[in-house]
Amino acid sequence: MAECEKSSEPSLRSQLKGIVYASLVVFLFAAFVLVSRSGLSTSLHLADIAALRFGIGAMLLLPFLRIGQVKKFHAVEMLLLAALGGLGFALLAYAGFALAPASHGGVLIHGTLALTTYLLIAAFGAHRTPTGRRAGLGLIAVGVVGILWEGSAATTAEILLGDFCLIAASFSWSGYGLYAKKLGIPAVQAAAVVSVCSAVAFLPVYLLFADKMLLHADWRDLVVQAGFQGVLIGAGSIFIYTRATSLLGPEKVSTFTAAVPCLTLTGGLLFLGERPSPTAIVGASLVTAGMVVALRKKRRPVSKQTNSIVSERITP
Repeated sequence: MAECEKSSEPSLRSQLKGIVYASLVVFLFAAFVLVSRSGLSTSLHLADIAALRFGIGAMLLLPFLRIGQVKKFHAVEMLLLAALGGLGFALLAYAGFALAPASHGGVLIHGTLALTTYLLIAAFGAHRTPTGRRAGLGLIAVGVVGILWEGSAATTAEILLGDFCLIAASFSWSGYGLYAKKLGIPAVQAAAVVSVCSAVAFLPVYLLFADKMLLHADWRDLVVQAGFQGVLIGAGSIFIYTRATSLLGPEKVSTFTAAVPCLTLTGGLLFLGERPSPTAIVGASLVTAGMVVALRKKRRPVSKQTNSIVSERITP
């Protein structure tokens, strides 16, 4: 019995670590939406913010790139990893932020990660989802439909296009989490590969842009975006998310992120002056409720054998 207790300790420790990492992911993702939306309202363009993210992230993580570890994987695998977690996610997300309100960004990227992760798993492999989690995913789906309905009711092509970019970004990030877990690549190496490959692919193209604003933007905007996009998101969030998925699994971590919509809704109101519509509030609430339902653990009935062991241990 003592051996069983001892063997369960690392698992519990790993779960606690995973919860800490997943909680950090939630706050980083909520801040990502707000800071990106704020940056795009300045003189900085989408490409400028992406250049800061990829350039600074690559400089910070290049020293941690271990060629010996990366050589274990095929070049195509590394490029696909970078495309999903770097270029694909970031460019689609920034495009969505530029076109849609911050409340939509919180719901349609991070609030839907549990749903898009489930859909990708269902599409590419056999998987049985517990009834409670399916109910939670259903609530998340209803909340997303509500947000999309609000976008269509607004009859603006820009908001609709932004919404679809945000959903595509969610699929891209879910694909990254699942693929990194499948490859079993260490979190630091995954973050380094994504940042460095994205920078190598994007920065030469960026230098050809005629309307670069990095040399003309307000220095305060540059400091905020460089520190947040380059350091916290470009380097930190990729490592933290990869570490969380390795400890808890992509499904559970993506379910945690359904808490992001309510945080961005509140932050958009307080910091950006964006007043969410009743539909957006209901949609974000449903997505968050779906997260709570999906994360609830079903209590397992205690077996007779367990009861007898417990009674033996407490009997004097």
